[in-house]
Amino acid sequence: TAEGEYSARLDNDARGTRDEAKVDAEAMEELLTNAPVVTRAVFELVATLCLDAGQMTHGLQLLRQLVLERGADDRDRALLLLLQYAICDDPVLRGPAVRMVAESLYSRAFLVDSIEAFAAGGIQHALTLNAKFMCANLGRAKDESGGDEHEAAVESKDALAKELDARLSLLVALCCEAPLRMSDVLLRTYVQCELLETL
Repeated sequence: TAEGEYSARLDNDARGTRDEAKVDAEAMEELLTNAPVVTRAVFELVATLCLDAGQMTHGLQLLRQLVLERGADDRDRALLLLLQYAICDDPVLRGPAVRMVAESLYSRAFLVDSIEAFAAGGIQHALTLNAKFMCANLGRAKDESGGDEHEAAVESKDALAKELDARLSLLVALCCEAPLRMSDVLLRTYVQCELLETL
């Protein structure tokens, strides 16, 4: 089909440009911002760039350009990828993604609601998981022997705390950019974290 041929051609062109990206990063940016349709395969290619330490900055910049230059569907996909990187476990990727979202995209009126909803929803999700975990473990006696169940509970608690920390970095960055807009979410988060500490 024509759509399949187009998809294959764009993917091939993007991969070829990626190989030359170390020399001319603008070529891939121009290709993706001017293409009639950005295919799923190309989004996957951009995602691999973001996960490559040597090309991470280029991949994040491509996502930023797709958010700013493409139509609603492509913009939403690119923004979601950026937001997911802004709360990921890897601090090397998370830091630049948080800065890009907070400093470069959050000031755009057409993106504010989506970014705030993601940040607030993500924090609430992490807090809910933490609360459920804490409540589920309230009635259990502490295992002094350090058995498997106790170790698994500690690992789960640590994983939930890391997830909450990752999501907090995005929220705090947004609060730094626009303190009045997100301060209520930050205050509610603080109160809920304090309550969790008492469990």
